[in-house]
Amino acid sequence: MVTGMIIYYVQKQNKYVVVYEAGEEDITTSQQMFWLLKNNHLNPKYSAPIDWISTMTFHNSPITITISVLEKDVGKAQNLIMNYNTEQRKLERNIVNERNKTTM
Repeated sequence: MVTGMIIYYVQKQNKYVVVYEAGEEDITTSQQMFWLLKNNHLNPKYSAPIDWISTMTFHNSPITITISVLEKDVGKAQNLIMNYNTEQRKLERNIVNERNKTTM
């Protein structure tokens, strides 16, 4: 009985929640997100399940990539991802603005 309670408590403490989801076309971005979370000590889990039936029959089915973190770290992970995306948009906007200035 005590062992069962300990196992339940440990499993409850280690519940992972998906904080990022993308298709296989965004594999580069998903890897960047994984390392962003990992470098901030959030211990993310990267998952890209393979549909073996589609693979063996040469059928191209889409793959969904997910990144999960512990439930207690969800808020921090979401803030990191949001800030990263904001900075990327700013960089892209600056690049476009610089290109427009040079073509005028």
